[in-house]
Amino acid sequence: MAFGVGLAFGANFFLMGQLSLRVTGMTWADFFLAHLPGLALAGVVGTGVWAFVEWLRAFQLSPLPLLIDTALLASAGGLLLCWLLPSLFLGREGLSLLRLLAAVVPAWPRMKQATD
Repeated sequence: MAFGVGLAFGANFFLMGQLSLRVTGMTWADFFLAHLPGLALAGVVGTGVWAFVEWLRAFQLSPLPLLIDTALLASAGGLLLCWLLPSLFLGREGLSLLRLLAAVVPAWPRMKQATD
């Protein structure tokens, strides 16, 4: 059953990728290059989390604390890596989104003050 679900997710990813390529006019090479920063981040965070889980298992933690600790490490680690090396782990599109968010975020406190 898990194999079938994994196969369905994989097929969905590639079919939606093909649809996206038709709509945007990108090539598969461009599509692959756009995913490289995310793959790099997943590789680094995944390796660190895997080592952390193996270390925690030596303490025979129950599943829920193990899950919570792992989720916290993965989240904090991913955010820290994106903050320290944004060009490597976010790529061009992620940096563009970051600049857009940086332009919008300072406006939120002003909007709140204007409505008060």
